[in-house]
Amino acid sequence: MLNRTEWMGKEPRSCAVTSVKSRSRAAGDPSPIVFDIEVSYRPKGQISYVGSTRYDGWTAMIPDETTDPPSYLRQEVYDDVEFNDLEFGEFIGETGEDGVKHVTAETVMNEIMTSGKFSASVHRSFMAPRRSRPYKKIVLSGSPSGEFIDGFGTHIVNINNTTPNLEQLLTDSLIGLMCEFVEGKASIKSIGIGSITHSWGGSVVGIRLGI
Repeated sequence: MLNRTEWMGKEPRSCAVTSVKSRSRAAGDPSPIVFDIEVSYRPKGQISYVGSTRYDGWTAMIPDETTDPPSYLRQEVYDDVEFNDLEFGEFIGETGEDGVKHVTAETVMNEIMTSGKFSASVHRSFMAPRRSRPYKKIVLSGSPSGEFIDGFGTHIVNINNTTPNLEQLLTDSLIGLMCEFVEGKASIKSIGIGSITHSWGGSVVGIRLGI
């Protein structure tokens, strides 16, 4: 629930009760039970994410892919009440939190190349909305190298096991795919630098990279 009107100097619909926890106490302790209430402040213009949903303040931003370019539909998902009529008890203190960090694709790739290790599991809604953002997969096999689309619409890049300079080609392909992913042009279900295993064409192919 959000504050309906201005509360403690904060504008309407900018504060929400996000946590209510009771303090621990010994069994049989006759003293009153004390609860800690956490109220989070997110004014309009502060972007945050809950799961895969983007929020502007406390307003959900739902991707609308029917427009060109794609846009967001604002949807109010939280009710509001009059906070000034509620008794929150003693004010303990206020702390800040970091906002959403914005980075470039070049920065992300440099960090990956420097660390030599990266893994993640994501959904397509993680990235900015685009009309076309298909799933893509890189596979090693004994079949001729090439690109095709399977019956589920996944774009598959097949690299033949005997390709000259195989490791360099595979590395370049992975970097290219990562750039497309960061830019929101491609979706991937899982990625990794290290031990990678893909299931394709009824067989499982495992590869090991060192970057």
